[in-house]
Amino acid sequence: HVKPEYLAKSAFHQIPLFEDSDGYCVAESTAILRHIVTNYMPSLYPASPKEKAMVDWAMDLMSGSIYDVLAVKIFYPVFAFAAPPADQKAENETCLDLLDKFEKAFLSNGKKFVAGNSISIAEYKAVPLLYACMQPSVEKKTGFKMPARFVKYVEDARKEMKNAAFMENAGGYSIKEYAASKA
Repeated sequence: HVKPEYLAKSAFHQIPLFEDSDGYCVAESTAILRHIVTNYMPSLYPASPKEKAMVDWAMDLMSGSIYDVLAVKIFYPVFAFAAPPADQKAENETCLDLLDKFEKAFLSNGKKFVAGNSISIAEYKAVPLLYACMQPSVEKKTGFKMPARFVKYVEDARKEMKNAAFMENAGGYSIKEYAASKA
């Protein structure tokens, strides 16, 4: 991602980078998701401004404050992307508190997904991150256990996602395969 041909497409060195068939490039996973659904899969982005705002809010949380704990403090150390936190138990509690708040804000009142009973791009943003933290090697090394509601959320979303298999089987590069290599 620092080669000149890549930098010509993404001056900020961002990964992932999406290049559309017409050569248009956009980086940052949330921007990529919005571009794809706007142009190719509008059914994954609610039409209602309020529902769309909820999806955006959920994605922004997953990119920000939840990511900062769930990824950086929980699975990054196991995957050897970062050093373990000084107090893993405290980080686990912080993460569980954030997930509890996320559940109350987005998955309460019988809602299966962020946008209700239909999958949206919020699930495409959240599920890989949550799935990484559900791996046995993560629980074994950190003591973090994903709450049952989120296990169900991930299972339900993966059933609806057309290409969810990439999380389990990708020639050694899937989330599941990579996590197992760190057991």
